Amino acid sequence: MLAFLITSCAVSVLFRNASMPAPVTYRQVTYRLLPRKTSAWRWLDRVLEEQRQLYNAALQERVDCWHKEGKSLTWRDQFKSLTRCQREVPGMEDVAVAIQRGTLKRLDDAMQDFFRRTKAGLGGFPRFKGCRHWNSISIISGVRIRGNSLQIPRYGQMTVRRRGGSPDGVPRSAILKREGGKWYAVVAVAIPAPVHDDNGHAIGIDMNAGQIATSDGMVIPALGTGRLKARAKRYRR
Repeated sequence: MLAFLITSCAVSVLFRNASMPAPVTYRQVTYRLLPRKTSAWRWLDRVLEEQRQLYNAALQERVDCWHKEGKSLTWRDQFKSLTRCQREVPGMEDVAVAIQRGTLKRLDDAMQDFFRRTKAGLGGFPRFKGCRHWNSISIISGVRIRGNSLQIPRYGQMTVRRRGGSPDGVPRSAILKREGGKWYAVVAVAIPAPVHDDNGHAIGIDMNAGQIATSDGMVIPALGTGRLKARAKRYRR
């Protein structure tokens, strides 16, 4: 009976380990966009301007909702309205939903940063974006890398170049960014996270003034933080 229980527990542990997803980490890989057709350059400029207008319209919607109803919209609320907007706004259905959702998620991140700053006693409400302050397109899903081509949802393939090759991983999202008249693609690639072996030895740490003492009898001098504090103070200025 005891052997049966041990075997059952071992099988259940193996089943849980097999069903758990493997841990992954994300790495940003930068590619140079090299569109071969003039239409591709025009598409990038047109989508960039349309997403800027979408960002400003979504921000205005949040402001109006707060003033009229006294509540805040979330990115889920604005995601749901995309389907209706694609039916009613001419030309909006030509752009992939993954790009439009990336713009709305970008606005939501700016709002969350504003709420965190407000709790800390700081200001900084998100501003409406002008042409000079909007230079990127966010794609939250549907990105693929095939050889020297970047697969963009609802557009197709666009030629890219990277020195040193591409890492082994699964592309998850991308940001198409314009810098100095050139376009780049910053792709977030999911790669397996390194697994650190656990030797089962637990160590307690006690941080005293000027030293760190561990439970196994080791005393480590604490690193000086004066230079780091001075650098942080300089950056704040």
